[in-house]
Amino acid sequence: MPAIFPVSDLKDNYSAMVNNVSYGNRVYFTKNGEGKCALVDMRELEDLDKQKALLKLMTELTDARSSVSENGTVSAEILEKELGMECNSELEYECSHTVSDKLHAIARRYIAGHGEESEPIYIWKIIRAARRLADNPNAGTPLADLYDINIGFRYYYAGLGYYLFYYVDGNKLIIAELFNARDDELTKLWEITAPVQRLINSAEEDNTVEEVISTRRYTNKQPIDRGE
Repeated sequence: MPAIFPVSDLKDNYSAMVNNVSYGNRVYFTKNGEGKCALVDMRELEDLDKQKALLKLMTELTDARSSVSENGTVSAEILEKELGMECNSELEYECSHTVSDKLHAIARRYIAGHGEESEPIYIWKIIRAARRLADNPNAGTPLADLYDINIGFRYYYAGLGYYLFYYVDGNKLIIAELFNARDDELTKLWEITAPVQRLINSAEEDNTVEEVISTRRYTNKQPIDRGE
């Protein structure tokens, strides 16, 4: 039977009530005869947050696959040319229109913050990750390895907080979604805390310019304004 108390009891019996809380055993409080709040074990709360984030992720990935089926994809050649990059015509990856739109939005934000002459490093890192996947589709981690689900998706960390979610359809690698862990609650799934993520990003940013200068094929064109 659940433990239920009036919220006024918290004032005098807080310690005792906290001691009654454990995983699966919550303490509920009422105010004016109606449920108001509850004390929940932190491990249970974290698991609930993960389940909520996982459900959201699964819903969005399912929607992404449906969108690809209904609206088609954008080829690597078209995408990279639109982003102002020198494209390798042999690349065999495609992306959803959703991913294309997100990449253009990221490029616009980066240029707005750093100036029109700047090179959108975020975009370069994401495209470079896509190229790696085109060379080796198995480079990403199957979601099924982390959770008891099997919807055919893999994920790959592109850097600076961005994750690519993709699947293989026949001989085509399709990048269906692009998420930022800091914006899309993926930290609840991967257990990356904000301070740790900032350290990761800082370390990456220290090496980004040198890496890009030594390996880039960026042509210094600006992304096409698609009027979005």
